[in-house]
Amino acid sequence: QELDKSLTDLKEDLSKQVKGRKFIQELPTEGWSEEKLLEEIKELLDLGEFDVKTGGLSGTCHKPDDDIVKVVTNAYSLTAYTNPLNPDAFPGIRKMEAEVVRMAARLFNGDENSVGTMTSGGTESL
Repeated sequence: QELDKSLTDLKEDLSKQVKGRKFIQELPTEGWSEEKLLEEIKELLDLGEFDVKTGGLSGTCHKPDDDIVKVVTNAYSLTAYTNPLNPDAFPGIRKMEAEVVRMAARLFNGDENSVGTMTSGGTESL
């Protein structure tokens, strides 16, 4: 009974968060155009009440500087389809990882024996 109530509450909360939008549960028969895809993403991003530009939500987002957003977006677009788990195919990504790990180690007074790795929050983070 308590579990049923929890599930019902969860479904109601989720429905409120997504403002009653239906969940897409199957791949479309035909692929979406770039315009439709971007429109859908923008609508989904607008579902939240939090405005990242005003800040104020600790640990979640930081107020973006437009120039930095442009640089980060361009850098990400260059590396989005690389795979750091395959360093033989992407030696430049391996080098970048090693450099970032070393910089982070030095920030925490690590020595030449300090080691580390980077993750993106995906499977490799487990």
